[in-house]
Amino acid sequence: MPNTTVSKVTITKDNADVLVSNIREGLRTINKGYLGIAPDVQKLYDTKAFEVLGYKNFDEMCTDLFEMSHGTTVGIRKVFARFGSKSSKDGSYTIPEKYLEWGYTKLLFFANDAKKFEQANINPLEVFEPKMTIGEMKLALATALVDKANEQDANAIDTDASIIDNDEQTTDEQTTDEQTTDEQT
Repeated sequence: MPNTTVSKVTITKDNADVLVSNIREGLRTINKGYLGIAPDVQKLYDTKAFEVLGYKNFDEMCTDLFEMSHGTTVGIRKVFARFGSKSSKDGSYTIPEKYLEWGYTKLLFFANDAKKFEQANINPLEVFEPKMTIGEMKLALATALVDKANEQDANAIDTDASIIDNDEQTTDEQTTDEQTTDEQT
């Protein structure tokens, strides 16, 4: 019979900080890797390379050849669509150097929440710094959206006027006219 007892692990703040640091460093490598392959992933998608490689669709090809999920490839393509560029001269696909310092995960956050940033009048590449965490950025975005909503509420014009529905009056008048016509007939 297997042992089902779970041992309790105690960790100090310093040890937890070391683990966090190790994970962040590993993620920097992953982020650079995703940004490094994004142009090629997009080009494979645009050229429908899955067909010439004998696959039914792009997702099947990515799963079989790269062990990448649909969500991962969609995210990579979303980042490329927002921050990458295609050259009409030589057909090359690139992500400009200025975006690489942000890393894939932050660029994906900017791409996914582009409408919220627009509503808050925030250009994340100008307002934020690459060293900021996504948590800090989310807080700033949420605060800006709340401030904007409060500003709109403060500038809203209150009115006691009621809306008159002209369509209802027209319908009532037409009904009365039809009844009069029927009575005359």
